[in-house]
Amino acid sequence: MAFGKKFTVKIAVQETQLAVYLNDTFLSHYQHRVQPAEIDSLRLICTQGNLQVLSVNISEPVVKNDDPHSDLDIDQ
Repeated sequence: MAFGKKFTVKIAVQETQLAVYLNDTFLSHYQHRVQPAEIDSLRLICTQGNLQVLSVNISEPVVKNDDPHSDLDIDQ
C-alpha cells in the first residue's frame, strides 16, 4: 500500500478473538484480553507520519439462519 493513500481497517469481534482486516484482506487476529461486552473505546497509534481518520462505522454482526426448516427469517 502506498504511503499517503486512503485505506480501510475493519476490526471484527469474534467469539474468542478480534480479527483485523486491511482493505478487506485478513491481516491478523488478537485473542481477547477482556470480554467483548467490556470494549468501549478504540485507540489508534500512528508511529510514522500523521493519521487522519475520515470516518468510523460501528455495525452489528449479521446473523445467518442456516436451518432450512425454520420459518424465522432473520437476514432481513
